[in-house]
Amino acid sequence: MTLYAFFSFVALLLYLQAAVYVWKAMPSDQLHRSFVLLSFSLAWMSLCYLLFSFFDQSGAVYLLDRLAVVARYLFPLLLVRFFMHFTHQKSLRWKRFVVFGMLPLAAGLILSYMLGASSYKHFYRGVDSLWYFNPAGYAWWFHVSAFYFAGSAFVCLWLLYSTGKDSRPSFSNKEKLQRLVMGVSLMLLMGTAMITELTPLLAWGAFVPEIGHLTTLPLMAGLFFPLTLLNPRRFFRDELADQFIRRIRQFVFYLDRTGHIYAINRFAQDTLQYPRHEVLYKNAEDLFYRPPIVRKQLERARANLDTKVVVSSLISSDGSLIPVKVSIVKVHDTFRNIVGFVLLGVDDRQKFELHKEVRKRNRVRATLDKLRADLENRVEMRRSELVEANKKLDDEILRRETIEQQLRRELAVKGEMLREIHHRVKNNVQMIVSLANMAYGHSRIPDAEHETFGKIVKRILEISQIHENLYDSPYIGKIKFGQFIRTAASELKGRLIRREDVYFRVRHGEEEISIDMAIPCGIIVYELMTNALTHAFPEGSTGQLPVFAYSFINVEFYKEEEVFHLVVWDNGDGLSLEENMPSETGIGLNLVHTLVRDYLNGSISYSNHKGSRIIVRFTEKQSL
Repeated sequence: MTLYAFFSFVALLLYLQAAVYVWKAMPSDQLHRSFVLLSFSLAWMSLCYLLFSFFDQSGAVYLLDRLAVVARYLFPLLLVRFFMHFTHQKSLRWKRFVVFGMLPLAAGLILSYMLGASSYKHFYRGVDSLWYFNPAGYAWWFHVSAFYFAGSAFVCLWLLYSTGKDSRPSFSNKEKLQRLVMGVSLMLLMGTAMITELTPLLAWGAFVPEIGHLTTLPLMAGLFFPLTLLNPRRFFRDELADQFIRRIRQFVFYLDRTGHIYAINRFAQDTLQYPRHEVLYKNAEDLFYRPPIVRKQLERARANLDTKVVVSSLISSDGSLIPVKVSIVKVHDTFRNIVGFVLLGVDDRQKFELHKEVRKRNRVRATLDKLRADLENRVEMRRSELVEANKKLDDEILRRETIEQQLRRELAVKGEMLREIHHRVKNNVQMIVSLANMAYGHSRIPDAEHETFGKIVKRILEISQIHENLYDSPYIGKIKFGQFIRTAASELKGRLIRREDVYFRVRHGEEEISIDMAIPCGIIVYELMTNALTHAFPEGSTGQLPVFAYSFINVEFYKEEEVFHLVVWDNGDGLSLEENMPSETGIGLNLVHTLVRDYLNGSISYSNHKGSRIIVRFTEKQSL
């Protein structure tokens, strides 16, 4: 046996061993079936090339080469299919690529070679009994073959890269190592395939042996070992059942045919907290709160009748009850005889607590529904009350607005009437003044009565002036008395003052007084200012003035602590004590005292220091 035949035989055994191992020992899924097909195709190719060494005729070699070329050109297709399953790439795009791209190309290469193998390859038997070949004729077939092998390896690499870049952080270390080994083996395949396919083209006329089945050994090793290293651990049935029973969080009791306990799982022992020797060989029904229910099901199981799931409660070592659902499973031997039972108690505590919680929540929900209904009724009642109150409020607002509009109209009418009254009073007073002036100038009136008659006319004019101010005032029934004082002072100064060195000084605020108080106050102001002009600065008198000083009459009107103050003072000669007091013959001061006392309910005071000072005090509340 030549060295080539030995390596071909070893490759055949390795491929067959890998295929059989994965077929028998690994799960039967598409990924492992794809690997099995790959291994069998390479084993077939190795077998065909191994038989080259046992034939001397070239016809037999061409026949074996035709048989091997089927596996040779199906191998890239199966390799891409393997990596599609490995990377879970099941999109329709890749399936179309395999069916409409690679499969026709493989079929075309196989049919083309089957019909004219001798026109593509020329085999030659060497002195070492090996069969060599070189391209015969046009070499397009070798170009397409090289492109086909290199392209399939590149597609597999792309599948590994494209599916790994997005989920690389989630891979375990073994999975990362698996992908690395497969990627390296694919790159080795690309390198060896290029050497195998391109050597006859680059060295035209050189003869080389068929070594394609040997160059795929690194690739298959790179696929086989990752698959087996990451193979999930297989459990035997008994081991799996034992692990399940050990770890299940339910109550499991093993009973013999008589119903005695001979084993329990750890969860039941830890939960019930019985010593192990107290539980073993004890009747299973004695652990339950209602033994007859369990006893009846055990009797049906012994009689090989169907049992049903019943509800009962296990009694723990501290006497507390654990609600469970009890089911009994019959255990048969090989001859279908009953050898024991498995009593399974499904822990119902969580469900029981859930039922309690559900009942509690239902009660709370019913209470809340009742409270909500009551609250809705109250809200509806309150809403109805508010609607009624709003309706009444709207009616009241409408009524008040109507009354307010009516009052405004009446007030406007009354204001106009009051102004008209003031205007007519003023006109009447002017008429009276005109008549008085006519009478004052009559020749039959004695000279002694002229002065008295003039004073009466003057007082009537003062009353007329007050009504004129009231008529011009924007406030009905009230007057800004400070403005009236300033007007009266200007009028008196122009009418009575004959000296240029006598001045009026008027100081006042924005105080307003009613018509009932304005008329007597106006007469008082006129009287006091007239007296000051008449008696304080007679002709040739300098009063209390120093040299080069001027004479003045100061009039002040202000309000302080709800009390009105009218102050008239001057720096003239002053008043004597007899002049300060009212007399029977002095009409002016008598009139002032009468008005202050009877009309203003106020007080009047005098002082005679550096001139005369008269202060009148009164309150608005006491006015008529």
